[in-house]
Parts: sequence; C-alpha cells; structure tokens
Amino acid sequence: MSNTKPTLVILAAGMGSRYGGLKQIDSFTSQGDTIIDFSLYDALQAGFGKVVFIIRKSFGYMDCTKVCS
Repeated sequence: MSNTKPTLVILAAGMGSRYGGLKQIDSFTSQGDTIIDFSLYDALQAGFGKVVFIIRKSFGYMDCTKVCS
C-alpha cells in the first residue's frame, strides 16, 4: 500500500461577478486571512499532500506558501 497523500484539485476560475471581485483572495479577517488560506489549512488537516487551484490565466500566479510553511 502506498503512503502517498492525495492531491486536492479546486476549480476556482470564476470571475466573482456577483460578488464584485475575486472572493478567493479577498481578505476578511483582521489578520488578513483569505478564503484560500482557510481552504489550504482545511485540506492539509484532512490529509491532502498537495492542493492545486485551477484559475484563469489572467488571474496570474498566487503564492500560497504562507499557509503551507
């Protein structure tokens, strides 16, 4: 049996037009936490080894190492 942890793939390419912006990276706590921060934390706690976000190319690169370190 393999000890490899699974990879979680999150489809996050929405434009957030109803919200009015990119809610995944919008800060909503006094410490500046985002929905992505909480998503990464929960995924790692659940046993996932990697998390892959599928985003639009126009969104650019997001460095999520803050939660993982």
